[in-house]
Amino acid sequence: MENEYVVKINKLGKVSRILITIIMVIIMIVLVCLPILMILTFFIPNDGVRINGNASVNIIVENENIVNHIVKIDESDFNGNILGTALKWIVKDDGVVNGEHLFTIEGGIKDLTGKQLKPIVAVACMYGEIVLICLYIALIFAKKLAKAFETCRSPFEEEVIKKMKPFGIALAVWAAAVLFINGISGLLVVFAVIIVLLFISIFRYGAQLQQQSDDTV
Repeated sequence: MENEYVVKINKLGKVSRILITIIMVIIMIVLVCLPILMILTFFIPNDGVRINGNASVNIIVENENIVNHIVKIDESDFNGNILGTALKWIVKDDGVVNGEHLFTIEGGIKDLTGKQLKPIVAVACMYGEIVLICLYIALIFAKKLAKAFETCRSPFEEEVIKKMKPFGIALAVWAAAVLFINGISGLLVVFAVIIVLLFISIFRYGAQLQQQSDDTV
């Protein structure tokens, strides 16, 4: 009779493999669509598109003292022109309400034409391709790992451990690409990957202990 926890691991492995396959299909579709989008963008006449818009964001600071130690928030504004596109924003201090300090950020863009839009879309598509290709490669190894969990008799089997190392390397490469492209905003992904790599190390250590125990017996 199989161990109930091994049965659960097999089921989770199967579910994970199915979900990974679905995600891989979606990523493949996006990878095909991004170059098409980039090519279509270059057919837009330089003055055939003109984008104007405004946005407003409200920020609530519950502990003003902590924030002030990190960054100084003050009223400021910007109104300028970058590559022919008018940009503006203003940070408004709305005061303290019920112990919470309120700020409003208002921004706007004017006269973003097809000429300026083309390089923006091209760069965004290129960065998207890089990140998605790295993610797709990581998912290939993730699928193999999920398959190993689906058929294993123990999570510490050699076949499972062998699939973990390449998955961890591919995942680290994807995290590096996200961090390089997104900067600080990609730190959350990096932290998540570090946690996954930590669990992989724990599994590999557990496999060593299991092997030592089997050799002793």
